[in-house]
Amino acid sequence: MQKSGDLDELDYSLVNALQIAPRAPWKLVGEVLGVNPVTVARRWERLSSSGHAWVTAYAASPLMRSMPFALVTVTCAADSVLRVATDLLDDPHAVTVSHTVGTSDLLLAIWSPDLSMLSRYLLSRLNRLPGVLTSRVSVATEMFVEGSSWRLRALDPGQRRMLRAVEEPAATGPAALLRPGDQELAIALSRDGRASYEELAAVTGTSTSTVRRRLAR
Repeated sequence: MQKSGDLDELDYSLVNALQIAPRAPWKLVGEVLGVNPVTVARRWERLSSSGHAWVTAYAASPLMRSMPFALVTVTCAADSVLRVATDLLDDPHAVTVSHTVGTSDLLLAIWSPDLSMLSRYLLSRLNRLPGVLTSRVSVATEMFVEGSSWRLRALDPGQRRMLRAVEEPAATGPAALLRPGDQELAIALSRDGRASYEELAAVTGTSTSTVRRRLAR
């Protein structure tokens, strides 16, 4: 989410509601916020289309701990920063691409299946991009907290309880591992975490019942 003076209290409350229950139906969100479901849907369309807020998906904590995570700082030629950043946006291993000010130009958050894949990504992909001058890698050995746990706290305790009733429990143990076919679903959700079951079924080439079952798992 990007801060902006154009956002009002309803916008912040809506974002907070979707932080707690990202796929909650608009009817429930409207009840929690005390407004018409059509109003919250229209508000969300404005927020998401303007780039102020979005719903995405990425690996849950159990899967994170089984995959190497690294922060990579990148220095680029003076006229190449935007081009390099744009080239990296759709890379499946680059979870975030951020512009920085200081000794480096970009900060990448990289997840990979193993250290060998991380090395291949850095050597064969990142360092070969035109305009990349240097890169520095810091591999994380433990994940204590990450972005999905951050909350705006714009809602009162009662409102939060209403939304947590539909919040999916965090997966644990072997069930948290991705299975065949899950990757396409995860990628589709990363583009739009509120995509309908029908939209997700069309993208993944499965049925809506299969999508529902996979999401629940």
